[in-house]
Amino acid sequence: MVRIPRVVAAGPLLLALWPGCTCGSPTSGGQSTSAASPASAAPSAAPSAAPSASAGGPELSSRDPEVRPVYPPLDGPPLPQAQRFCSLVHDLPLQRGAACCKRAPGTGFLAECLRNLSGALRGGAVQVAEEGLQRCEQARTEQLSGCDWVLPLQQPPLPDACRGLLQGTRKAGAVCRSTLECEGSLHCAGVGPTSTGRCVAASEDGPCSPAVDPLVVYTSQDAERRQPACKQGFCDRRRCHAWLKPGERCNHQEACGPGAHCDGVCRQGESGKVGEPCLGGRCEAGARCDGGKCVATRAEGAACERDEQCRGACVVPGPRDSAAAQGTCGPRCSISMPPNLAKLPPRKPER
Repeated sequence: MVRIPRVVAAGPLLLALWPGCTCGSPTSGGQSTSAASPASAAPSAAPSAAPSASAGGPELSSRDPEVRPVYPPLDGPPLPQAQRFCSLVHDLPLQRGAACCKRAPGTGFLAECLRNLSGALRGGAVQVAEEGLQRCEQARTEQLSGCDWVLPLQQPPLPDACRGLLQGTRKAGAVCRSTLECEGSLHCAGVGPTSTGRCVAASEDGPCSPAVDPLVVYTSQDAERRQPACKQGFCDRRRCHAWLKPGERCNHQEACGPGAHCDGVCRQGESGKVGEPCLGGRCEAGARCDGGKCVATRAEGAACERDEQCRGACVVPGPRDSAAAQGTCGPRCSISMPPNLAKLPPRKPER
């Protein structure tokens, strides 16, 4: 099954986390050089005109001939709530990881998160409760304590306290720039990086319109789970399909439905618990898939033989493939070449 939005969104994010990378850094105009790719929105879902004030939507229109992002460049400093939340998503892990590895922090997508979220907050389309933001700050700070979580090109996913924090206010039929702007379980049909959509209810059956939603991407929210496009199934190839049953093969989370997760096959539960079978995928917080089962990760400094036993990496001094290879759980600050690749002979030039 084709999952274009995730491929488009995840690629540049991984590159941006690498230290020294300038992809995604803001230009003098306040915009990022790594804008999300255009979405494959269904033409029928695109709004033809701005709604009236009674519809609850902003004064937006999709008939503007100039291509521009749905959230304009910042005109002044970002809003304080946007600064706090986006720093938790993007900046804090970079700063903590840099301190652990004694290096300069890499370049992330903080500027894009600030631009998109400030635009949504300033227009009143999204609200953030102060109590929820404080819980998110506490959970993210605890999650990033110590250094044993540090891995190159990776960040720990947001804790549950930071998900579902952005509450939309746009009602059904209103123009929207993100699914997160729609209230309740409504989603923004037809939205894309440069096109607005409309808040609509999930489809019972039939067509649906997957799209790249910049606000969802840059705030790392799971909108597809909370505000799905299909009421009793998942959207794939522009059609709603029934959720897969436990044991059926899957390749993305939404295919398994609520109360289940995808780990090569659909399994019961939002994630695998310690002792439950897994194929290398989703285990509960504090556990990883090792040897076909979710196992609790070992503490920083504990002895280990492989990465799956640790929260971050199993750091082995010297060759990892030696018979006496023994490591300790801790941070990995650089990419290490697998032993089988390191032993390959140099390629001879072609004549």
